[in-house]
Amino acid sequence: MDKLKCLGDEFYGYNQTRAALFPTLKTLGFVSCHALIEWKEATAMSTVAVFPRIEELSLNSLMQLKNAPSHFPYLRKLNIHVLDNVMPIENICSQLTTLTSLYMQGIKELTSLPVGMAEKNRNLWSLIIGHFENLTHLPDGLQHKLPLLDELFILSFPNLELIPITEGVPCLLELNIKDCKKLSSLPSGLKYCTSLQMLSISCCPNLTSIPILQVLPPSLLMLEVEFCGALTSLAGGLECLTTLQQFTSLRKLFIYDYELESINSSLEELSLLGCTSLCDLNIRNCKGFTSIFSGLKSCTSLNSLCVNTCPDLMHLPIDGLQTLVSLEELRICYCPNLEAVPSLNNLTSLRELHICSCGGLTSIPSGLASCTSLTNLSLDSCPNLVSIAEDVSRLQSLTRLQIFDCGKLQCLLTGLQFLTRLEHLTIREFSEKLDCFLDFEAPPRVQKIRLWGWPKLKSLPQQIQHFTSLTSLFIISFNQVETLPKWLGNFTSLTFLGIQRCENLMYLRPIKAMQCLDNYKS
Repeated sequence: MDKLKCLGDEFYGYNQTRAALFPTLKTLGFVSCHALIEWKEATAMSTVAVFPRIEELSLNSLMQLKNAPSHFPYLRKLNIHVLDNVMPIENICSQLTTLTSLYMQGIKELTSLPVGMAEKNRNLWSLIIGHFENLTHLPDGLQHKLPLLDELFILSFPNLELIPITEGVPCLLELNIKDCKKLSSLPSGLKYCTSLQMLSISCCPNLTSIPILQVLPPSLLMLEVEFCGALTSLAGGLECLTTLQQFTSLRKLFIYDYELESINSSLEELSLLGCTSLCDLNIRNCKGFTSIFSGLKSCTSLNSLCVNTCPDLMHLPIDGLQTLVSLEELRICYCPNLEAVPSLNNLTSLRELHICSCGGLTSIPSGLASCTSLTNLSLDSCPNLVSIAEDVSRLQSLTRLQIFDCGKLQCLLTGLQFLTRLEHLTIREFSEKLDCFLDFEAPPRVQKIRLWGWPKLKSLPQQIQHFTSLTSLFIISFNQVETLPKWLGNFTSLTFLGIQRCENLMYLRPIKAMQCLDNYKS
Protein backbone atom coordinates (compact mmCIF):
# COMPACT_ATOMS: atom_id res chain seq x y z
CA MET A 1 0.00 0.00 0.00
CA ASP A 2 2.98 2.29 -0.55
CA LYS A 3 1.13 4.25 -3.25
CA LEU A 4 -2.12 4.79 -1.35
CA LYS A 5 -2.68 8.54 -1.02
CA CYS A 6 -6.36 8.99 -0.18
CA LEU A 7 -9.19 7.11 1.50
CA GLY A 8 -12.55 8.39 0.27
CA ASP A 9 -15.79 7.22 -1.33
CA GLU A 10 -14.13 4.30 -3.12
CA PHE A 11 -12.90 3.01 0.22
CA TYR A 12 -16.34 3.28 1.81
CA GLY A 13 -18.08 1.72 -1.22
CA TYR A 14 -21.30 3.68 -0.66
CA ASN A 15 -24.48 2.88 -2.56
CA GLN A 16 -28.12 3.74 -1.91
CA THR A 17 -29.17 0.22 -0.93
CA ARG A 18 -26.92 0.04 2.12
CA ALA A 19 -28.08 1.04 5.57
CA ALA A 20 -24.52 1.03 6.98
CA LEU A 21 -20.92 1.12 5.82
CA PHE A 22 -18.75 -1.66 7.27
CA PRO A 23 -21.70 -2.83 9.41
CA THR A 24 -19.88 -5.76 11.09
CA LEU A 25 -16.26 -4.51 11.14
CA LYS A 26 -14.82 -4.45 14.68
CA THR A 27 -11.08 -3.92 14.11
CA LEU A 28 -9.44 -1.58 11.59
CA GLY A 29 -5.75 -0.83 11.15
CA PHE A 30 -3.46 1.00 8.73
CA VAL A 31 0.28 0.28 8.95
CA SER A 32 3.17 1.89 7.03
CA CYS A 33 1.06 3.63 4.40
CA HIS A 34 3.81 6.16 3.83
CA ALA A 35 2.08 8.04 0.99
CA LEU A 36 -1.34 8.32 2.67
CA ILE A 37 -2.21 12.00 3.04
CA GLU A 38 -5.97 12.17 3.46
CA TRP A 39 -8.60 10.00 5.10
CA LYS A 40 -11.94 11.61 4.32
CA GLU A 41 -15.27 11.46 6.11
CA ALA A 42 -17.90 9.36 4.34
CA THR A 43 -20.03 11.71 2.22
CA ALA A 44 -23.12 9.62 2.96
CA MET A 45 -22.71 9.87 6.73
CA SER A 46 -25.97 11.79 7.09
CA THR A 47 -28.02 8.95 5.58
CA VAL A 48 -26.17 5.76 6.59
CA ALA A 49 -24.26 4.58 9.64
CA VAL A 50 -20.47 4.55 9.29
CA PHE A 51 -18.29 2.14 11.29
CA PRO A 52 -21.23 1.31 13.59
CA ARG A 53 -19.39 -1.54 15.37
CA ILE A 54 -15.69 -0.67 15.21
CA GLU A 55 -14.13 -1.20 18.65
CA GLU A 56 -10.41 -0.99 17.85
CA LEU A 57 -8.55 1.39 15.53
CA SER A 58 -4.78 1.30 14.91
CA LEU A 59 -2.73 3.82 12.93
CA ASN A 60 0.98 3.04 12.64
CA SER A 61 3.67 4.91 10.70
CA LEU A 62 1.45 7.24 8.67
CA MET A 63 3.84 10.15 8.54
CA GLN A 64 2.02 12.09 5.77
CA LEU A 65 -1.53 11.75 7.09
CA LYS A 66 -3.12 15.17 7.62
CA ASN A 67 -6.73 14.41 8.52
CA ALA A 68 -9.05 11.55 9.52
CA PRO A 69 -12.77 10.88 10.15
CA SER A 70 -14.39 11.80 13.44
CA HIS A 71 -17.27 9.33 13.63
CA PHE A 72 -16.41 6.22 15.66
CA PRO A 73 -19.43 5.81 17.95
CA TYR A 74 -18.35 2.58 19.71
CA LEU A 75 -14.55 2.80 19.66
CA ARG A 76 -12.97 1.18 22.73
CA LYS A 77 -9.25 0.94 21.86
CA LEU A 78 -7.23 3.55 19.97
CA ASN A 79 -3.61 2.81 19.06
CA ILE A 80 -1.59 5.53 17.34
CA HIS A 81 2.13 5.19 16.68
CA VAL A 82 4.40 7.55 14.72
CA LEU A 83 2.45 10.36 13.06
CA ASP A 84 3.95 13.69 12.07
CA ASN A 85 0.70 15.66 12.17
CA VAL A 86 -1.60 16.20 15.11
CA MET A 87 -4.79 16.94 13.13
CA PRO A 88 -5.78 13.26 12.50
CA ILE A 89 -5.68 12.65 16.26
CA GLU A 90 -7.80 15.70 16.98
CA ASN A 91 -10.29 14.60 14.30
CA ILE A 92 -10.63 11.09 15.67
CA CYS A 93 -10.84 12.18 19.31
CA SER A 94 -13.23 15.09 18.80
CA GLN A 95 -16.38 13.02 19.33
CA LEU A 96 -15.05 10.02 21.26
CA THR A 97 -16.82 9.18 24.52
CA THR A 98 -16.42 5.39 24.68
CA LEU A 99 -12.63 4.84 24.92
CA THR A 100 -11.32 2.37 27.48
CA SER A 101 -7.73 2.10 26.19
CA LEU A 102 -5.48 4.72 24.57
CA TYR A 103 -1.98 3.97 23.28
CA MET A 104 -0.29 6.95 21.66
CA GLN A 105 3.42 7.35 20.88
CA GLY A 106 5.62 9.37 18.57
CA ILE A 107 3.45 12.29 17.40
CA LYS A 108 5.88 15.09 16.59
CA GLU A 109 3.56 18.11 16.72
CA LEU A 110 1.66 17.11 19.85
CA THR A 111 2.14 19.57 22.71
CA SER A 112 -0.75 18.34 24.88
CA LEU A 113 -3.36 15.62 24.86
CA PRO A 114 -6.39 16.40 22.64
CA VAL A 115 -8.82 18.82 24.26
CA GLY A 116 -11.55 17.00 26.13
CA MET A 117 -9.92 13.59 25.76
CA ALA A 118 -9.86 12.92 29.50
CA GLU A 119 -13.14 14.63 30.35
CA LYS A 120 -15.19 12.84 27.67
CA ASN A 121 -13.81 9.32 28.17
CA ARG A 122 -14.37 8.65 31.83
CA ASN A 123 -14.32 4.88 31.28
CA LEU A 124 -10.67 4.97 30.20
CA TRP A 125 -8.72 2.40 32.21
CA SER A 126 -5.45 2.16 30.22
CA LEU A 127 -3.40 5.20 29.18
CA ILE A 128 0.00 4.56 27.56
CA ILE A 129 1.61 7.66 26.06
CA GLY A 130 5.16 8.49 25.07
CA HIS A 131 7.87 9.78 22.75
CA PHE A 132 6.40 13.27 22.54
CA GLU A 133 9.30 15.69 22.12
CA ASN A 134 7.19 18.84 22.47
CA LEU A 135 4.68 17.82 25.11
CA THR A 136 5.36 19.77 28.29
CA HIS A 137 2.37 18.95 30.49
CA LEU A 138 -0.40 16.44 31.12
CA PRO A 139 -4.02 17.33 31.94
CA ASP A 140 -4.61 18.48 35.50
CA GLY A 141 -7.01 16.58 37.72
CA LEU A 142 -6.53 13.09 36.28
CA GLN A 143 -8.04 11.69 39.47
CA HIS A 144 -11.37 13.39 38.71
CA LYS A 145 -11.39 13.07 34.93
CA LEU A 146 -10.35 9.40 34.77
CA PRO A 147 -11.76 7.73 37.90
CA LEU A 148 -11.39 4.20 36.44
CA LEU A 149 -7.77 4.57 35.29
CA ASP A 150 -6.02 1.26 36.00
CA GLU A 151 -2.63 1.64 34.29
CA LEU A 152 -0.67 4.76 33.37
CA PHE A 153 2.56 4.64 31.34
CA ILE A 154 4.48 7.89 30.78
CA LEU A 155 7.39 7.13 28.46
CA SER A 156 10.06 9.36 26.90
CA PHE A 157 8.89 12.89 27.61
CA PRO A 158 12.13 14.91 27.42
CA ASN A 159 10.43 18.20 28.41
CA LEU A 160 7.94 16.97 31.00
CA GLU A 161 8.73 18.46 34.42
CA LEU A 162 5.64 17.53 36.41
CA ILE A 163 3.12 14.70 36.62
CA PRO A 164 -0.10 16.30 37.90
CA ILE A 165 -1.39 13.73 40.36
CA THR A 166 -2.12 15.75 43.48
CA GLU A 167 -4.91 13.54 44.79
CA GLY A 168 -5.50 9.83 44.64
CA VAL A 169 -6.47 8.04 41.43
CA PRO A 170 -8.63 5.44 43.17
CA CYS A 171 -8.32 2.52 40.71
CA LEU A 172 -4.69 3.02 39.60
CA LEU A 173 -2.81 -0.29 39.89
CA GLU A 174 0.30 0.31 37.78
CA LEU A 175 2.38 3.43 37.12
CA ASN A 176 5.39 3.34 34.81
CA ILE A 177 7.57 6.44 34.38
CA LYS A 178 10.46 6.14 31.94
CA ASP A 179 12.93 8.47 30.24
CA CYS A 180 11.58 11.78 31.54
CA LYS A 181 14.80 13.77 31.59
CA LYS A 182 13.48 16.92 33.30
CA LEU A 183 11.39 15.19 35.95
CA SER A 184 12.89 15.95 39.36
CA SER A 185 10.21 14.60 41.71
CA LEU A 186 7.39 12.10 41.84
CA PRO A 187 3.74 13.21 41.99
CA SER A 188 2.77 14.10 45.53
CA GLY A 189 -0.63 12.43 45.24
CA LEU A 190 0.78 8.92 44.87
CA LYS A 191 0.31 8.27 48.57
CA TYR A 192 -3.44 8.64 48.03
CA CYS A 193 -3.46 6.06 45.21
CA THR A 194 -4.52 3.37 47.63
CA SER A 195 -4.83 0.65 44.96
CA LEU A 196 -1.33 1.16 43.49
CA GLN A 197 0.56 -2.13 43.31
CA MET A 198 3.33 -1.63 40.74
CA LEU A 199 5.59 1.42 40.44
CA SER A 200 8.45 1.49 37.94
CA ILE A 201 10.78 4.48 37.57
CA SER A 202 13.62 4.34 35.06
CA CYS A 203 15.95 6.61 33.09
CA CYS A 204 15.03 9.81 34.93
CA PRO A 205 18.46 11.44 35.31
CA ASN A 206 17.23 14.49 37.27
CA LEU A 207 15.24 12.57 39.84
CA THR A 208 17.18 13.14 43.06
CA SER A 209 14.87 11.80 45.76
CA ILE A 210 12.12 9.26 46.32
CA PRO A 211 10.51 10.15 49.65
CA ILE A 212 9.09 6.74 50.49
CA LEU A 213 7.11 7.81 53.54
CA GLN A 214 5.69 10.92 51.92
CA VAL A 215 4.85 9.50 48.49
CA LEU A 216 4.40 5.74 48.29
CA PRO A 217 1.18 4.01 49.39
CA PRO A 218 1.34 0.90 51.62
CA SER A 219 -0.57 -1.10 48.97
CA LEU A 220 2.59 -1.28 46.82
CA LEU A 221 3.59 -4.79 45.68
CA MET A 222 6.43 -3.95 43.29
CA LEU A 223 8.92 -1.08 43.34
CA GLU A 224 11.46 -0.77 40.53
CA VAL A 225 14.05 2.02 40.37
CA GLU A 226 16.41 1.83 37.40
CA PHE A 227 19.03 4.09 35.80
CA CYS A 228 18.30 7.21 37.82
CA GLY A 229 21.89 8.42 38.03
CA ALA A 230 21.26 11.50 40.20
CA LEU A 231 19.30 9.59 42.83
CA THR A 232 21.10 9.96 46.14
CA SER A 233 18.20 9.67 48.53
CA LEU A 234 15.47 7.17 49.16
CA ALA A 235 12.86 8.03 51.76
CA GLY A 236 14.26 11.54 52.11
CA GLY A 237 17.41 10.17 53.70
CA LEU A 238 18.67 6.62 53.45
CA GLU A 239 18.24 6.09 57.17
CA CYS A 240 14.48 6.10 56.59
CA LEU A 241 14.71 2.97 54.49
CA THR A 242 13.92 1.08 57.67
CA THR A 243 10.41 2.32 57.00
CA LEU A 244 10.11 -0.31 54.29
CA GLN A 245 8.68 -2.35 57.15
CA GLN A 246 5.47 -0.42 56.60
CA PHE A 247 5.19 -1.95 53.13
CA THR A 248 4.17 -5.38 54.36
CA SER A 249 2.52 -6.17 51.00
CA LEU A 250 5.65 -5.40 48.93
CA ARG A 251 6.42 -8.43 46.76
CA LYS A 252 9.04 -7.13 44.30
CA LEU A 253 11.83 -4.62 44.91
CA PHE A 254 14.20 -3.74 42.07
CA ILE A 255 16.88 -1.07 42.52
CA TYR A 256 19.17 -0.48 39.52
CA ASP A 257 21.89 2.07 38.89
CA TYR A 258 21.81 3.68 42.34
CA GLU A 259 24.86 5.59 43.53
CA LEU A 260 25.52 6.84 47.03
CA GLU A 261 27.74 9.89 46.81
CA SER A 262 27.04 12.28 49.65
CA ILE A 263 25.78 9.88 52.29
CA ASN A 264 27.97 9.06 55.28
CA SER A 265 29.20 5.53 55.74
CA SER A 266 26.93 4.74 58.67
CA LEU A 267 23.96 4.96 56.33
CA GLU A 268 25.33 2.79 53.53
CA GLU A 269 22.93 -0.01 54.28
CA LEU A 270 19.61 -1.21 52.96
CA SER A 271 17.18 -2.49 55.58
CA LEU A 272 14.43 -4.96 54.70
CA LEU A 273 13.08 -5.40 58.19
CA GLY A 274 9.40 -6.30 58.12
CA CYS A 275 9.15 -7.04 54.39
CA THR A 276 7.53 -10.39 55.09
CA SER A 277 5.74 -10.60 51.72
CA LEU A 278 8.81 -9.79 49.59
CA CYS A 279 9.28 -12.47 46.92
CA ASP A 280 11.71 -10.95 44.43
CA LEU A 281 14.67 -8.72 45.37
CA ASN A 282 17.03 -7.47 42.68
CA ILE A 283 19.85 -5.00 43.40
CA ARG A 284 21.99 -4.07 40.40
CA ASN A 285 24.74 -1.55 39.68
CA CYS A 286 24.51 0.11 43.08
CA LYS A 287 27.68 1.88 44.16
CA GLY A 288 28.27 2.86 47.75
CA PHE A 289 26.54 0.00 49.54
CA THR A 290 29.15 -1.78 51.67
CA SER A 291 26.76 -3.87 53.73
CA ILE A 292 23.19 -4.47 52.67
CA PHE A 293 20.14 -6.46 53.62
CA SER A 294 19.95 -5.99 57.36
CA GLY A 295 16.59 -7.45 58.27
CA LEU A 296 16.85 -9.93 55.40
CA LYS A 297 16.08 -12.77 57.78
CA SER A 298 12.52 -11.48 58.12
CA CYS A 299 11.90 -11.94 54.37
CA THR A 300 10.68 -15.50 54.77
CA SER A 301 8.64 -15.37 51.53
CA LEU A 302 11.64 -14.48 49.35
CA ASN A 303 11.91 -16.65 46.20
CA SER A 304 14.62 -14.84 44.26
CA LEU A 305 17.61 -12.80 45.47
CA CYS A 306 19.92 -11.22 42.87
CA VAL A 307 22.83 -8.92 43.69
CA ASN A 308 24.68 -7.71 40.60
CA THR A 309 27.45 -5.13 40.11
CA CYS A 310 27.79 -3.74 43.62
CA PRO A 311 31.53 -2.93 43.58
CA ASP A 312 31.71 -1.66 47.18
CA LEU A 313 29.76 -4.48 48.77
CA MET A 314 31.89 -6.27 51.37
CA HIS A 315 29.44 -8.07 53.65
CA LEU A 316 26.12 -9.84 53.68
CA PRO A 317 24.38 -10.49 57.02
CA ILE A 318 25.86 -13.59 58.64
CA ASP A 319 22.48 -14.98 59.66
CA GLY A 320 20.58 -13.46 56.76
CA LEU A 321 20.16 -16.48 54.48
CA GLN A 322 19.36 -19.37 56.77
CA THR A 323 15.78 -18.22 57.43
CA LEU A 324 14.95 -17.85 53.72
CA VAL A 325 13.23 -21.22 53.54
CA SER A 326 11.34 -20.27 50.34
CA LEU A 327 14.42 -19.08 48.41
CA GLU A 328 14.70 -20.77 45.00
CA GLU A 329 17.24 -18.57 43.19
CA LEU A 330 20.40 -16.89 44.52
CA ARG A 331 22.63 -14.87 42.17
CA ILE A 332 25.65 -12.87 43.34
CA CYS A 333 27.63 -11.38 40.46
CA TYR A 334 30.27 -8.69 39.91
CA CYS A 335 30.86 -7.90 43.57
CA PRO A 336 34.69 -7.86 43.58
CA ASN A 337 35.06 -6.84 47.25
CA LEU A 338 32.62 -9.32 48.73
CA GLU A 339 34.60 -11.36 51.26
CA ALA A 340 32.17 -14.19 52.01
CA VAL A 341 28.70 -15.55 51.33
CA PRO A 342 26.79 -16.64 54.47
CA SER A 343 25.94 -20.26 55.17
CA LEU A 344 23.34 -21.93 52.96
CA ASN A 345 22.11 -24.22 55.72
CA ASN A 346 18.34 -24.78 55.69
CA LEU A 347 17.91 -23.55 52.09
CA THR A 348 16.18 -26.75 51.06
CA SER A 349 14.10 -24.97 48.39
CA LEU A 350 17.11 -23.46 46.58
CA ARG A 351 17.14 -24.52 42.92
CA GLU A 352 19.72 -22.19 41.34
CA LEU A 353 22.98 -20.84 42.78
CA HIS A 354 25.14 -18.56 40.62
CA ILE A 355 28.29 -16.86 41.93
CA CYS A 356 30.12 -14.84 39.29
CA SER A 357 33.05 -12.37 39.24
CA CYS A 358 33.50 -12.14 42.99
CA GLY A 359 37.27 -11.76 43.25
CA GLY A 360 37.30 -11.47 47.04
CA LEU A 361 35.82 -14.92 47.66
CA THR A 362 38.25 -17.65 48.68
CA SER A 363 35.69 -20.38 49.35
CA ILE A 364 32.15 -21.27 48.45
CA PRO A 365 29.48 -20.83 51.14
CA SER A 366 29.18 -23.59 53.71
CA GLY A 367 26.01 -25.63 53.95
CA LEU A 368 25.84 -26.34 50.22
CA ALA A 369 25.11 -30.00 50.93
CA SER A 370 21.82 -29.07 52.60
CA CYS A 371 20.47 -27.52 49.36
CA THR A 372 18.82 -30.76 48.31
CA SER A 373 16.58 -29.12 45.68
CA LEU A 374 19.53 -27.53 43.83
CA THR A 375 19.39 -28.18 40.07
CA ASN A 376 21.89 -25.62 38.73
CA LEU A 377 25.23 -24.65 40.31
CA SER A 378 27.48 -22.13 38.56
CA LEU A 379 30.81 -20.71 39.81
CA ASP A 380 32.31 -18.25 37.34
CA SER A 381 35.35 -15.94 37.37
CA CYS A 382 36.29 -16.17 41.04
CA PRO A 383 40.09 -15.99 40.67
CA ASN A 384 40.87 -16.33 44.39
CA LEU A 385 38.62 -19.30 45.02
CA VAL A 386 40.98 -21.90 46.47
CA SER A 387 38.69 -24.72 47.51
CA ILE A 388 35.23 -26.07 46.87
CA ALA A 389 36.00 -29.34 48.61
CA GLU A 390 32.55 -30.03 49.99
CA ASP A 391 30.70 -33.33 49.74
CA VAL A 392 27.79 -32.81 47.38
CA SER A 393 26.56 -36.38 47.25
CA ARG A 394 23.25 -35.27 48.80
CA LEU A 395 22.49 -32.93 45.88
CA GLN A 396 20.45 -35.56 44.09
CA SER A 397 18.48 -32.93 42.11
CA LEU A 398 21.58 -31.34 40.51
CA THR A 399 21.42 -31.52 36.70
CA ARG A 400 23.89 -28.78 35.68
CA LEU A 401 27.33 -27.93 37.11
CA GLN A 402 29.48 -25.14 35.66
CA ILE A 403 32.87 -24.00 36.99
CA PHE A 404 34.61 -21.26 34.96
CA ASP A 405 37.82 -19.29 35.34
CA CYS A 406 38.74 -20.10 38.93
CA GLY A 407 42.49 -19.87 38.44
CA LYS A 408 43.61 -20.98 41.93
CA LEU A 409 41.25 -23.93 42.24
CA GLN A 410 43.07 -27.24 42.60
CA CYS A 411 40.28 -29.63 43.57
CA LEU A 412 36.68 -30.34 42.66
CA LEU A 413 33.58 -31.03 44.67
CA THR A 414 33.65 -34.47 46.23
CA GLY A 415 30.83 -36.94 45.76
CA LEU A 416 30.19 -36.09 42.09
CA GLN A 417 29.92 -39.77 41.22
CA PHE A 418 26.77 -40.04 43.34
CA LEU A 419 24.87 -37.30 41.49
CA THR A 420 22.58 -39.57 39.53
CA ARG A 421 20.75 -36.73 37.72
CA LEU A 422 23.76 -34.66 36.64
CA GLU A 423 23.54 -34.21 32.85
CA HIS A 424 25.57 -31.08 31.98
CA LEU A 425 29.15 -30.54 33.17
CA THR A 426 31.32 -27.56 32.21
CA ILE A 427 34.86 -27.04 33.57
CA ARG A 428 37.12 -24.18 32.49
CA GLU A 429 40.53 -22.83 33.51
CA PHE A 430 41.55 -24.23 36.87
CA SER A 431 44.99 -23.64 38.37
CA GLU A 432 47.60 -23.52 35.62
CA LYS A 433 50.13 -24.99 38.08
CA LEU A 434 48.51 -28.40 37.64
CA ASP A 435 50.25 -30.83 35.28
CA CYS A 436 47.18 -33.01 34.84
CA PHE A 437 43.44 -32.54 34.88
CA LEU A 438 41.63 -32.52 38.19
CA ASP A 439 40.77 -35.95 39.52
CA PHE A 440 37.06 -36.63 39.60
CA GLU A 441 34.82 -39.65 39.27
CA ALA A 442 32.20 -39.92 36.57
CA PRO A 443 28.53 -39.41 37.40
CA PRO A 444 26.55 -42.07 35.54
CA ARG A 445 24.11 -39.92 33.51
CA VAL A 446 26.22 -37.00 32.27
CA GLN A 447 25.22 -36.28 28.67
CA LYS A 448 26.97 -33.00 27.82
CA ILE A 449 30.53 -31.98 28.74
CA ARG A 450 32.46 -28.79 27.91
CA LEU A 451 36.10 -28.75 28.99
CA TRP A 452 38.73 -26.00 28.71
CA GLY A 453 42.38 -26.93 29.08
CA TRP A 454 45.47 -24.96 30.13
CA PRO A 455 49.06 -24.84 28.81
CA LYS A 456 50.57 -27.72 30.86
CA LEU A 457 47.97 -30.33 29.90
CA LYS A 458 49.24 -32.86 27.34
CA SER A 459 46.21 -35.14 27.23
CA LEU A 460 42.47 -35.20 27.68
CA PRO A 461 41.17 -36.28 31.10
CA GLN A 462 41.05 -40.07 31.29
CA GLN A 463 37.80 -39.87 33.27
CA ILE A 464 35.87 -38.87 30.16
CA GLN A 465 35.94 -42.44 28.82
CA HIS A 466 33.73 -43.57 31.70
CA PHE A 467 30.84 -41.24 30.77
CA THR A 468 28.91 -43.95 28.98
CA SER A 469 25.80 -41.80 28.39
CA LEU A 470 27.71 -38.95 26.76
CA THR A 471 25.94 -37.39 23.74
CA SER A 472 27.88 -34.11 23.39
CA LEU A 473 31.57 -33.35 24.00
CA PHE A 474 33.24 -29.97 23.45
CA ILE A 475 36.99 -29.63 24.15
CA ILE A 476 38.67 -26.23 24.01
CA SER A 477 42.24 -24.93 24.41
CA PHE A 478 44.06 -28.23 24.96
CA ASN A 479 47.06 -26.75 23.17
CA GLN A 480 49.59 -29.50 24.02
CA VAL A 481 47.36 -32.36 22.84
CA GLU A 482 48.63 -33.74 19.51
CA THR A 483 46.27 -36.67 19.00
CA LEU A 484 42.88 -37.71 20.31
CA PRO A 485 42.88 -40.80 22.56
CA LYS A 486 41.75 -44.11 21.04
CA TRP A 487 39.06 -44.57 23.65
CA LEU A 488 37.21 -41.60 22.14
CA GLY A 489 36.08 -44.00 19.41
CA ASN A 490 34.32 -46.23 21.93
CA PHE A 491 31.38 -43.91 22.63
CA THR A 492 28.14 -45.34 21.30
CA SER A 493 25.83 -42.41 22.18
CA LEU A 494 28.01 -39.46 21.17
CA THR A 495 26.25 -37.37 18.49
CA PHE A 496 28.17 -34.08 18.77
CA LEU A 497 31.92 -33.49 19.03
CA GLY A 498 33.39 -29.99 19.10
CA ILE A 499 37.11 -29.18 19.05
CA GLN A 500 38.25 -25.58 19.33
CA ARG A 501 41.60 -23.80 19.76
CA CYS A 502 43.66 -27.00 20.12
CA GLU A 503 46.66 -25.55 18.31
CA ASN A 504 48.91 -28.64 18.11
CA LEU A 505 46.26 -31.26 17.40
CA MET A 506 47.37 -33.25 14.33
CA TYR A 507 45.60 -36.62 14.40
CA LEU A 508 41.83 -37.18 14.43
CA ARG A 509 41.82 -40.92 13.75
CA PRO A 510 39.38 -41.98 16.52
CA ILE A 511 36.67 -39.83 14.92
CA LYS A 512 36.47 -42.23 11.97
CA ALA A 513 35.34 -44.99 14.32
CA MET A 514 32.38 -42.99 15.64
CA GLN A 515 29.50 -44.34 13.57
CA CYS A 516 26.93 -42.57 15.74
CA LEU A 517 28.47 -39.09 15.33
CA ASP A 518 25.94 -36.76 13.66
CA ASN A 519 27.73 -33.47 14.14
CA TYR A 520 31.44 -32.72 14.21
CA LYS A 521 32.70 -29.16 14.64
CA SER A 522 36.31 -28.02 14.66
